[in-house]
Amino acid sequence: MLRLCLAMLLIPACLLAQATVKKSPVAAQLTSTLATQSDNVRQLAFDGSADTAYISTKAPTKADAVTLTFGAPVLVKSIGVLT
Repeated sequence: MLRLCLAMLLIPACLLAQATVKKSPVAAQLTSTLATQSDNVRQLAFDGSADTAYISTKAPTKADAVTLTFGAPVLVKSIGVLT
């Protein structure tokens, strides 16, 4: 019975501790089979600004790919792509 009481006290403490942990930014890297046009580098594809963009030197084909790799596991809720 004592174990059950202790467990019931510790569970809310664990949940509270998880809720107050600050999340650090996670590095991300964009790679592509497409060459970059001028100063429109790949990192501009996910810099959060609508005024910048990654532009390739040619139109993509079925053989081309763009890959976003995170430096640590992340929960992705959505991805938006503008072309």
